[in-house]
Amino acid sequence: MLLLVPTALVWLRNACEPLAVRQRFEAAALYGVAVLLCLAVFGGLVRPMLAVESLPYALFPVMFWAAIRFGPRETASVFLVSGLIAIACTAKGQGPFSSAMISGRLVLEHLMSLYVFLCVLGGTGLLFAAGQRQLTASKAALRASEEQYRLLVENQTELVVRFDAHGLVTFASPSFMQFFGVQPGEILGRPLARLQPDEAGAHEPAPATILQVHEDDRAAADAAWCSVCRAPFLGGVEMRVMTPAGWRWIAWSARATTCAAGTAESVIAVGRDVTDRHRAEEQARQHLQQLAHVGRVSSMGEMASAIAHEINQPLTVIANYTSACVRMLRAGKMGEEEALGAMQRVAAEAERAGEIVRKMRGFVRGEESQIGAVDTAFLVAEVLRLAGPEARQSQVALETDCPTPAPQVLADSIQIQQVLLNLVRNAVEAINSAECEERRVRIRTRADGEGGVEITVSDTGPGLDAEGLEKVFDAFFTTKADGIGIGLALSRSIADAHGGRLWASSDARGATFHLRLPAAPEHELAEH
Repeated sequence: MLLLVPTALVWLRNACEPLAVRQRFEAAALYGVAVLLCLAVFGGLVRPMLAVESLPYALFPVMFWAAIRFGPRETASVFLVSGLIAIACTAKGQGPFSSAMISGRLVLEHLMSLYVFLCVLGGTGLLFAAGQRQLTASKAALRASEEQYRLLVENQTELVVRFDAHGLVTFASPSFMQFFGVQPGEILGRPLARLQPDEAGAHEPAPATILQVHEDDRAAADAAWCSVCRAPFLGGVEMRVMTPAGWRWIAWSARATTCAAGTAESVIAVGRDVTDRHRAEEQARQHLQQLAHVGRVSSMGEMASAIAHEINQPLTVIANYTSACVRMLRAGKMGEEEALGAMQRVAAEAERAGEIVRKMRGFVRGEESQIGAVDTAFLVAEVLRLAGPEARQSQVALETDCPTPAPQVLADSIQIQQVLLNLVRNAVEAINSAECEERRVRIRTRADGEGGVEITVSDTGPGLDAEGLEKVFDAFFTTKADGIGIGLALSRSIADAHGGRLWASSDARGATFHLRLPAAPEHELAEH
């Protein structure tokens, strides 16, 4: 069992492992040395010269040779050959474990010593061979893993960089060095970026950084560095950095490894060039702004008749008062007090007409969007001033339901006015088209308690059917006979650009459009 079982098991498992040509010659030499050494030790060839009891242990180097250079299969084979020779020689009365003939009987005096020796020789050799095989397999797996890792890192397009807790670079991928035009000797050991100003009183100049961060993005980069250095040791930021090709937007995702003390030990950051995405977003924003401006001009053109009527009223009053004043002054029938009162009425009406014109000009101006804290009561009041003339001509009552104090939203005032004006005008037109008996549009604002403010525009019109609710925000879908169907699609785009939402609902009492906008933070309210 001791000799045959290990050999059979390893040969059944590893019989298909061929040896290289050079290994075959070495294996032949191994077996030859093992046989000669066994014959010399157990055959008694060296016993007259060396009467050393520990001489059998000279076989251990041969076993280690087989284990290191070949593995369990050849080790078991050498052990089988050595054991067979040792048993045969001992049975013949040769070797250090020899037997003797007493009264015609063969007495194996040192048989137990032979078994112990074979157990130690085989156990040591086979265990060493198994460990060596496992070590070889582990090294091969490590080499394959390193090769796979190197292949992944060296050929990926993402920018990979590792730096210590002090911000000094310890590794950079080839893509990173190529992107920023640096060499390994120029980057290792240098700080990636100096996000905070140098400490006052420093006697030695700080080493130059690798990344030059745009001044507008330093605060965000500093915040990301602080977040990655504390639990959960994750951070991300998009910032502009200087490259040989100019300023580029890089999206960084970083994770820190921690030491036993639970503090950040090193940081691995992966960056991706997102400049094209930012350019596309900027182009989309400008395109949306241009569409919004066109929509405002178009709306003002459609309301021109009603607004002209509103402006005509103060102009008529001004003309009447000035004509009367001129006639009375020529006839000498107007005193100083009467003239002063008439001129005050003229000035008030002129201011009223000028205010209408200013509101029109402000609404249709094509300036850059300015997002800030805006009072919802102000938004509703401005929309009522613009939509009021058209509603009065259509005999539609405009009602408001705003709490006091009114909630404030984070938005661009002109663009949100455009959305609300579009919703109010659509409601007035829906009431006109259906010739409803109850002619009322109601604007309501409320805080939803989840960090947002909802503004609803409800009408008493015919409402929307299921198909209309599904398609009402699709471009070029309209229920008007002369509409083109871009107003609500544009309004939803504006709401999405503000981080809000615009949706519709309908019942037997009419249609309701809901506009949800993010509430203004506390610091925005203080500045406002």
